[in-house]
Amino acid sequence: MGYASSRALSLFDDIKTFAGFGEHRSGTCTEQLTAQWIKARLEALGFFSSLVSFPVRTILDPSGSLSVGHIHTAAFPQWKPPSDGLRKLIQGRISSSDAIRPNTIVVAGTSSPTIAYWTDKQQADAQAAYAVGARALVIAVDNPADEIFVCNQSSANDLPLPVGIIRPSALEQISKLTDQFHVATLEFRGKPEETYGLNVIGYKKGLGDTIVVSTPLTGWFHCAAERGPGISLLLEVARDLASSTRPVCLVMTGAHELGHLGMKLALADNVPPPNKTSLWLHLGASIAASALDNKYGTPSPQILIASKSMRAKAMNLFEGDQWVQLLAGPNAYGEAGDIISSGYTNFVGLTGMFPTFHTALDCGEAVDLDRLSNIGEALATLTKS
Repeated sequence: MGYASSRALSLFDDIKTFAGFGEHRSGTCTEQLTAQWIKARLEALGFFSSLVSFPVRTILDPSGSLSVGHIHTAAFPQWKPPSDGLRKLIQGRISSSDAIRPNTIVVAGTSSPTIAYWTDKQQADAQAAYAVGARALVIAVDNPADEIFVCNQSSANDLPLPVGIIRPSALEQISKLTDQFHVATLEFRGKPEETYGLNVIGYKKGLGDTIVVSTPLTGWFHCAAERGPGISLLLEVARDLASSTRPVCLVMTGAHELGHLGMKLALADNVPPPNKTSLWLHLGASIAASALDNKYGTPSPQILIASKSMRAKAMNLFEGDQWVQLLAGPNAYGEAGDIISSGYTNFVGLTGMFPTFHTALDCGEAVDLDRLSNIGEALATLTKS
């Protein structure tokens, strides 16, 4: 068996282990089990490791349903619902977002998941519905799998009213009933919980400036192909760097889906300053998650983000025709934007998207293991150079 095959099997085993813990929302037992597993793995490699906790509000066992006439469909509470917006029935006639009426459940259109975040337009729709006196808002996010696609929330504030996410095809059906005065019943189940999220910080002393490697730990549902590749690659890079004479800082962040709370905390308290960092490698979402492209008939973009100082080296290591190449800036995708905005100029980040991204169908089958293994080899070269 060749080296690449051995690497692929090791990466696959780590993705399976990660997925096997369960749904990876921050503030859950799953996050705690995952963090303890990673901490033990890093300590076995010789890294000093610690868990850093911080407060979060989560929902235990979130679910829901929406019934309108003959249509009954699953609904998921978008984060962060009002404190009184869970564990109760919400009833009202349905209205369209073009003709919002008081005491109704407003049915908005679908939006495109060009990014995985609750957008300004969605927030404006929620505020407009609330201002008129609507009881709830129902939306869908378009996706190839026709599943419930949940958005990350960047705001620390509660939504102005309960928001239910449903499948795009269900929203299309319900939208046809908005002028027929149907009464809808929206129910959210789940227990709101004030708890804590976790970061895992690994560190190894050495000579010279520090290499920082980071990846998020949490997300919606099992997020196996979204988060699993980044975690498995970080563990692989950690193994490669364990014998390095350079100082190494490993950062695995919780609450990614809740405004990047873990990364913001790590940037404030747990990482070396920019002028002491020789490279920050960030392993974002959905790396090498292209195995479902033929099934869904849609490409899965893979995005390489590199600062000016690292761009030539990064482009030489990664196959240019398979990557969308972006120059690093403060508006970069995900936590890369937080890192770059904090002044880290020697930056390389990988991220992507795939058909079952941010849905309950993401159980890991989207990962292309051969491609992931090749990326692992490129990262080994990048962090050793």
